Amino acid sequence: MSFRMALIQMSVVGGDKSRNLARAERMIAEAAGRGSRLVLLPEVMDLGWTHPSSVTGAECIPGGEPCRRLSQAASSCGVYVCAGLTERCGDRVFNSAVIIGKNGDVLCTHRKLNELDIGHPYYAQGDRLNVVRTELGTLGLMICADGFAKDRVLSRTIIAEHIWDYHFDTGTNLIDVYINHLRNKVDTGFELKLIHTVRGVGYVLKEG
Repeated sequence: MSFRMALIQMSVVGGDKSRNLARAERMIAEAAGRGSRLVLLPEVMDLGWTHPSSVTGAECIPGGEPCRRLSQAASSCGVYVCAGLTERCGDRVFNSAVIIGKNGDVLCTHRKLNELDIGHPYYAQGDRLNVVRTELGTLGLMICADGFAKDRVLSRTIIAEHIWDYHFDTGTNLIDVYINHLRNKVDTGFELKLIHTVRGVGYVLKEG
């Protein structure tokens, strides 16, 4: 199917959460008024990428103010919203993104997996990658440098130590279980497969 998607190029003022959210709400409404069904907002649009306020100003998903206000905007305008947010979870802060349904529910959350070195002082290593089936089609999330991982072979050890941040036990099948779970989301039912096993090494993301 085809639909109109709005790619929002908005100014994000570092640390000015209220101003950024107000601007996003206005632009979501404008996009909806022009017939868009999906509105895409920038990476960490609440506080700005690598802004020092990320450490203290990040809020939880979905209960924090940024996510609640974007959910309300999606519901009020009847559109899907995809937005990058600074997420607090316990004592960690993530460079995250959400897909919000037109009824205001958070359908999918992603935490950036391939953060650039400059972002490491502000954001923890991401630990999830998801897709969601909607009336518009199957939607997934990547953030900026996440897209650079194509054709890069990731060993089970790298996946365990850099995504879950713990020492890999070669006797466990934990990684395989989660890869199969991910395959069920992105490959099952589709002719084109994206996740491929590299025998004896790990996994690679590529088309074909």
